[in-house]
Amino acid sequence: MLRLSGYFYQFTGMHAFLTGLVPFYLPVVLWRETGSLATVSGFISLTSLGFLLCLMAWETLRTSRYSKLVIAGSFIAEAALISLLISEEMTAGITLSSIVVLALLNGVYGCFYWLSLRTLFIKQPRQEGYTQATGNRFGNFQLIVGVLLKVGILSGAFLLEAGHDIWLIALSLVVSGMGIASVFSLKNHSTITSALEAPAVSFKEVLSFRAGRWSRRVFFLDGLFLFLESYFWVLSLYLISNQSFARLGITVVGLAVILSLLFLVIKKRIDGADANKTFVLAVGLYALSWVLRAVVDKGTDATLLSVAVIAIAFMTSFFRLSFNKLFFDQIEPEHAQVFILGKSWFTQAGVAFFFGVLSVVFFIAGNSPDVLAQVYWASAFLALPYILYIWQAFPIGLRFPFFPNSVFSGKRR
Repeated sequence: MLRLSGYFYQFTGMHAFLTGLVPFYLPVVLWRETGSLATVSGFISLTSLGFLLCLMAWETLRTSRYSKLVIAGSFIAEAALISLLISEEMTAGITLSSIVVLALLNGVYGCFYWLSLRTLFIKQPRQEGYTQATGNRFGNFQLIVGVLLKVGILSGAFLLEAGHDIWLIALSLVVSGMGIASVFSLKNHSTITSALEAPAVSFKEVLSFRAGRWSRRVFFLDGLFLFLESYFWVLSLYLISNQSFARLGITVVGLAVILSLLFLVIKKRIDGADANKTFVLAVGLYALSWVLRAVVDKGTDATLLSVAVIAIAFMTSFFRLSFNKLFFDQIEPEHAQVFILGKSWFTQAGVAFFFGVLSVVFFIAGNSPDVLAQVYWASAFLALPYILYIWQAFPIGLRFPFFPNSVFSGKRR
């Protein structure tokens, strides 16, 4: 029987490749089709709405006799998203109505993928006797996903640049079909079923979820940054790369190679380091990464631009590794589903709110990419409240002589 850890990496690897193939380029495709940052922001806000509408449906399906459909559904939704996006682009072009449909479908895919991924990830320690070395395990996850994501990105860049749209659809359908077949294969049957088993969670429990005093506020804020990273920074890289799919793909893959080497060292050491101090450092570097995003552009010296982009990628990945370690370390197996659904609910609510507001801001301020620099400056300051997360995550906390009674002391008020 394929062990849970083996299936987890198989599941994430296939999705990483599919994501790199087309969904990674979604913000670029939307920008090329509409030239509107307001539309891109509206798309993101509607995506979160699709996620929220699907969240409890996913949970209901997980606790039914058809539980494996929550895994298979992620492949079905992603294949449908890619096929519809490419088909619309090949025919009459992307219209406003198709943007709404694509956004909601993107939310459904995100819901099925991320909830399934987190469920499989959390169940590994309890079922297979792993120690709580979540930093190392999440680092392994980032490395594997990073490699296959970049393979997908290179493949997608080549096919998009060459106009081989039909091959994008064919390839996505083949890989998705393999993913669906794997879910229902005999050797994986008991592994997946047991991983999904947990008491049902009610909608009331999701809304009342709280992992600590500041957790819901931090999760709400996190929604803003997740899509600033995956949509607007990708769009910025595309513009810096002279609006070329191929150059964007090569840039991102080059970053992946460098980061992979760094994470081979970091991912094991992070578990032995002081979690609070590591997180404070990670938040500081993450805020600095947004400052760098605000100041770089295609007019920056090539060498300085390369160094800045590498630094931004490292700071962002280091922060995500540290933040996810804190989140997964505090989850108790018996409450795992509440944590998964609660965190997702508040994060996606944050996405809907922030990008709904940004859509209005872009509409008023104009759709020039130059406006993004102002958003990145604001993000550098908005990133600092992440530090509040360690107040509730670790009661002992940090003690700084110049802040004896601050939130870093771990004292709860």
